[in-house]
This record gives sequence, structure tokens and C-alpha cells, in this order.
Amino acid sequence: MTAIVTPFEVSFVEDAQCVDGLFLFNRIIDLLFLIDIVILFHLQYLDDTTGLWVTSRRKIAWQYLKTWFFFDLISIVPIYVLLFLDANATCYPFVHDLIPPELGSGALGGSSPRTARQERQAALSVRTIRLLRLVKLARVLKAARLFTSLITDLLVKYFEITYAVTEVAKLIIMIISIAHLSACTWNFVPSLFVDDLSESPTWKRAMREDKGEDFDSPFEMYVAALYWATMTLTGIGYGDISPQNTPEQAVAVVLMLVTASAWASVIGTIAGVYSTLNPTLVQHRNTMDTLNYFMRERHLPKDMRLMLREYFQNARNVLEGNNDEDLLAMMSPLLKGTVAIAANSIWLTQIWFLNGLGLTRLERDFVAALAMQLQLAAFIVNERMPIGQLYVLKRGMVVKLYRFLGKGRVWGEDALLPHVNFAIVDHSQAVALTFCECMVLRRHDFVRRTGTE
Repeated sequence: MTAIVTPFEVSFVEDAQCVDGLFLFNRIIDLLFLIDIVILFHLQYLDDTTGLWVTSRRKIAWQYLKTWFFFDLISIVPIYVLLFLDANATCYPFVHDLIPPELGSGALGGSSPRTARQERQAALSVRTIRLLRLVKLARVLKAARLFTSLITDLLVKYFEITYAVTEVAKLIIMIISIAHLSACTWNFVPSLFVDDLSESPTWKRAMREDKGEDFDSPFEMYVAALYWATMTLTGIGYGDISPQNTPEQAVAVVLMLVTASAWASVIGTIAGVYSTLNPTLVQHRNTMDTLNYFMRERHLPKDMRLMLREYFQNARNVLEGNNDEDLLAMMSPLLKGTVAIAANSIWLTQIWFLNGLGLTRLERDFVAALAMQLQLAAFIVNERMPIGQLYVLKRGMVVKLYRFLGKGRVWGEDALLPHVNFAIVDHSQAVALTFCECMVLRRHDFVRRTGTE
């Protein structure tokens, strides 16, 4: 709210010296900042040299005094009191009756008539005082890195949003922030150098004279400035709003350079994010290009080319590799077993000698070891699947002994049993009716993990 409201208030709200809702809001923010200062004088910090937490109050106070204390203090200094000394304040004129004459004879106030020069000095002084309120933005910069990190972790951890999406979201927020600050700067900074805003040529006066546009509220003025700032940021530049005096031209040049650099950074970052947004898709496309080159160089028949393209298109998940084993290998032993039980519960419950495992630590470790041995395999239509291994159907449909098996079905578990008589093992083969993806556990991998033969 400080990053959004404070620049808007300084730039567009002319009656900032009035005691209104915005005034009360700012005082609440000042109170929170004051509480924060008190807390920081008692908050231990981590010493970068020793790696230990510093608990000495004297050292904590000195560390804070030489870093952020000055900016934090300036951000809560009651500068708003000086705004009430302006003789043009009409919200609460009784305030001037309480000001002693000796305090009211300066540039900021006084009950005696003032010359035109004094009026300009008073207006400039008030605008300068209001400008000092932007020191609060230092607190925003202070907390920006921590806030961004916390939001990113929250989105990734609890909402399962990818880092690429969060990066794009941060870029959008950055663009909006730059446009907002540019609009506030475009409207306010020239007023610091223009004596008479009503008579001097300005972009607002040009819009009023050329297009008959008049601003009835600060919000309408803000929308017009935001419109110009967005055009400048994106490089469109329709030209219907343009600088009319030297200060506005200087501000426009600075904002053009800053926003052009920011926009170039945004475009480059988005291009980088897009190229890595779906790395598996990029890998698949490269594989298909390599396959087409291979078939063209070997002059393969057309029917075979179509069959190979269909296989590689359907077997995309298989050819890109199975990361289950790598992910499980990076987990702790306890997590590895627990996650393996949860991820493989569908097929574990269908095997009578594995159903119910997971009650003890040893059983969970055993299931995790089996899960890491599962390999993803693909089969085309009418292909017979070899016997002697366990199959878990992930996609497609097969037929085995006149029984149709769909997703999640398991067969071949009898071949895994140790000391089994292969004469009584089911030797019937499953035949793929569609393109099929299966998780396969081979007998020798099962035997090696169980330690039996």
C-alpha cells in the first residue's frame, strides 16, 4: 500500500494537508513503522563473519543505527505538520489561528498578504515537503526481496505453481509498478520547476485546450498519466500526450531511457522463460526432427515412416525418460519409503504377497527399492509383451487370455516369486490392443532387491 498510495498521493492529491481518510490511513502506517523501529532495536541478527546470532542489545542497536535507522526514522517524521502551515489550506483554517504570528511570517504560512514571489516559494516549499514523504519507499525496497521470496515459496509449495509461471507473474507486477511510478513522476516532477501551473504550458493544459479534456478528479488525471507512461514503457507512443515545457521534456527523456531498459529486460526474460517453460516439449520436437532426418537419409518406406512417427508421438513420455527413480533417490530414507507406498498403492494392493506392506520401516524401504526399479516401457498395437516380468498398465488396453485389461491393471506377478516352478507360471502373453505404456519390474531386479533366488 505504501508503494502504491504514497506516490499517488504526493503526485495527484493536491489537498494532502486535509485531515481525511487518506490522512488517517497514513498515520496508521506511520504507527506501524514506529512499532517496527522499536522491534528492530531488540531483534537479534546473524553475524556474517562468525555465523552466530548476535544477542547483545548494544551491538543490535549499533547495527541498526548504521544501516536502516536513518531511512526508517525519516519515513515517520511528521512532515505532514508543516503542510498545515500553508496559508492556502482551506480544509481547516482554524489551524492558522493557532499559529503564532512569528511562525506564520515565513514562506510556509502567515496571515498577512503575500507577494507573487512568496506565493511561488510557498507552493514550491509545500511540494518539496510532500516529495520528502517518498522516503517511505525505502522501506518498500528494504522488504521487497524478502516479500518476493516468501510469495514465490508460497505459490510453489502450496499451490504447485511452477517457477516459470511465478517469474512471469513477477514480471507483470514489475511492469505495473514501473508504469505506476512513471505516471506519478510524469505528473509531479515538472510541477517542482513550474512557477504557475495554471498559466504555464503543461501537458494537462494542452489536453484541456486541444481536446477539451478537463480533470474533475485526481483519478482521471492519474489515468491520463498512466496512459502516457504505458505508451512510453511499451514503445508505442501515440503522441496525443506530449511534453509541453523543458522540465516535462527532461522527465520524459529520463523515463524513456529507464522504461526502455526495463522493457528490454522484460522481453528478454519472458523469452528465456518461454524457452524453458516446457523443456520436455522442446526435447520431443528435437527428437521428431532427428527422426525425420534419419528416415529421409536412410530412404525408409513411407509406411514405415508413418509408423515410426506415430510411435514416437505416442511414446513421448517413455522416450523423455522416467524421473521417478531420480526423485526418490534425492529423498531421505523415511520420505523415500512413505512416498513410494503412496505413489504405488494402486498396483501394490493388487499383488497378494505385497498387499499390506508399509507398516514397518523395513517394509517401506523394500517398497521404495522396488519402485526405483520400475521402468517405463511402450508397446505398439498388436505387440506381444514378454513374459517373466511384472506389468502395471498406465495407458491403453491389452487382452490376456480373453480378458480385457485397462489402466491400473497388474499381471505377471507370479513370475517374481522365488523358488517358483516355471512350469506352473502363466505363460500367456498380453497383446496390446492400443498403444500402451507400462511400468515394468523385471524378475532379476526383484530378486536382487529381495536377496532371494
